[in-house]
Amino acid sequence: MDEASGLESVFTDSDLARLREGKRLVSGAQADPEVVYLLTDNREARFRSALGEAYGWAVGLDSDAEHDYGKRLRGEVRSRRGFLQVAGELMVGRFLTAQLSFACQRIRTHTGRRADFLIAKGGHNITVEVKTAVGGIEGPPLNAVVGGLDVEAAKAVRGLVKAAVRQLHPECHNLVALVNWRRPPLSCDLVLDALFGRIYLAIPVGLNASAAVPSVRRDSSGKLKRRLNTRVGVVGVFGGAQPGNAGACFIHNPYATLSVSPELLDPCPQLVVSAQPGVLESRNARIEDWHTA
Repeated sequence: MDEASGLESVFTDSDLARLREGKRLVSGAQADPEVVYLLTDNREARFRSALGEAYGWAVGLDSDAEHDYGKRLRGEVRSRRGFLQVAGELMVGRFLTAQLSFACQRIRTHTGRRADFLIAKGGHNITVEVKTAVGGIEGPPLNAVVGGLDVEAAKAVRGLVKAAVRQLHPECHNLVALVNWRRPPLSCDLVLDALFGRIYLAIPVGLNASAAVPSVRRDSSGKLKRRLNTRVGVVGVFGGAQPGNAGACFIHNPYATLSVSPELLDPCPQLVVSAQPGVLESRNARIEDWHTA
């Protein structure tokens, strides 16, 4: 492992040797094969470097962060989903501070609703809940793809949003961060469909149909609605769904009780979706980059 990665205090050379040999690193079940791959294979040096930098950032958050995150990373080698959840929290936290200049602190209460981070900038406070979209190495089964849409992935995104909402306080400005570890990666179309419903063409029928105009609408499958999940102010996607080569993109919820100002998330690409159907505004990216045409 790269000595500058920051992870050498968590996974020593002896640890990595044990993982390569299929030996247990912690008590209980052996490490997940893909976690072993991420930690030991030369082709994953970029992942380890990014995770190491994020871990180094977390160590500076508070006196307990090094112990807590180190313990979680070691303990979660048995679960790909658990390991990538911890990695996602670290990388999202570092991105928000290093790239968007937020001040960040961990939320440590263990009672009631508990998001992962509290971030602040310009007098604005936002709570952040991180969820990971973890797919298989080979991608979704063929029968899960309908009309070009990965049905299982869309279902997974809806489930992640539902789970995130349980940790959000209704009186806070809230950001749900989706970390995209899926292979193949999530697309913009899929995330938008999961949040707001699948697009369909409504064609009028009946006596007055000839005078009516077909319209593009979204069905009721989305997780963000006028009276549902309104505590979600904005959804951030970190990974393969962002327009262009940005590290993250943000999709604002038009139904949020407490919205998050787009200015706080500049210069990242953002999509401001109006409560009026079909109205979209793109910031810092062409509207075509979102593949919503």
